[in-house]
Amino acid sequence: MKRNTVLFASLLAVGVAGCQVPEERSSAPSAVSEADMPAYCRGEASAAFGVRPQDLLTLPVERSANGYSVYGQYPPEGSDVTTFECRFNGAGAFTGVNRT
Repeated sequence: MKRNTVLFASLLAVGVAGCQVPEERSSAPSAVSEADMPAYCRGEASAAFGVRPQDLLTLPVERSANGYSVYGQYPPEGSDVTTFECRFNGAGAFTGVNRT
């Protein structure tokens, strides 16, 4: 019985050692350069709205007191368009995309 207990304890120790907890990723969002914000916005809007990035139109970056905004729409042309806004904080970190 003691041998089985030792064997079980050894296997348990090996199993626990093999189950490593992944390193925690930083919760701080990465900064996006102002020049890259429109493309980043297209990627995020594409994922959020299920639209291909090439079917999205984004306008130039607008600065505000609170950070940056990129406005866009899909489809790129037509009368039945959906508009959206991507927001970045003052440091350039993406904070969200919403339909407007």
